[in-house]
Amino acid sequence: MLKSLPLLVLVAAAMAVATLATVLGRLIWVRGSPPPPLSPGRARGLATAALIVEMNSGRHDLLGAGFRPDDARATLASAWRSRDRASVRRTLVWLENEGDRRRWEGMLQAFEEGDPQLEDAALADATLRAELEVINRFGQLHRSLVAWDLCRAVALVRFAFAGEFLSETESWQWVDRFGAIIRSSFSSWLEMADNYLVGREFTSGPPDVDLRSAYVSLIDPANSSSPWNRIRWR
Repeated sequence: MLKSLPLLVLVAAAMAVATLATVLGRLIWVRGSPPPPLSPGRARGLATAALIVEMNSGRHDLLGAGFRPDDARATLASAWRSRDRASVRRTLVWLENEGDRRRWEGMLQAFEEGDPQLEDAALADATLRAELEVINRFGQLHRSLVAWDLCRAVALVRFAFAGEFLSETESWQWVDRFGAIIRSSFSSWLEMADNYLVGREFTSGPPDVDLRSAYVSLIDPANSSSPWNRIRWR
């Protein structure tokens, strides 16, 4: 009995190692395997957030962009002050129904009408003057900021899904809805991206190095990994 004990221990240890190897093998296979194919509509929906995903070194072919839950929650908290499901939903509703485009549209109308109150306010407010300069340069071509608001909304959904604040079903509902609105408002990825950049400059100043680099990479015809090159606009 005593002599057989080491053999039993060896057998048990071998079985444990084999089981661990099987589990690890499956985990590696799952993580390394390609994701299931997306429908054309969903692929287009995800691609509307490509600028933000590219800046954050995420994947364009996954709903959660491959972001780790902790990292996604940290981004939501710092960029959106969203720390739970309720705050995420409030922000999404605001982006869908109002966003920064409401202020852009109101200021654009006042600017074109020569509103004296707006002119007086701009004399005393450097930030307002900078916003009006953006409106003066881009207002005729960009009557609203749909891409700026809703591309960010799609990105917010993807971070929220990765952060486990939204379910997969609910996330796709948001992405599908926002994606459809964006595609009905523009005629190409480039037109959408330009509107996004105008919104960025209106609210935060000229694009920084990371955003400009992401933009150049995504519109590069030689970049085969860009979803804007792989996915047709319609």
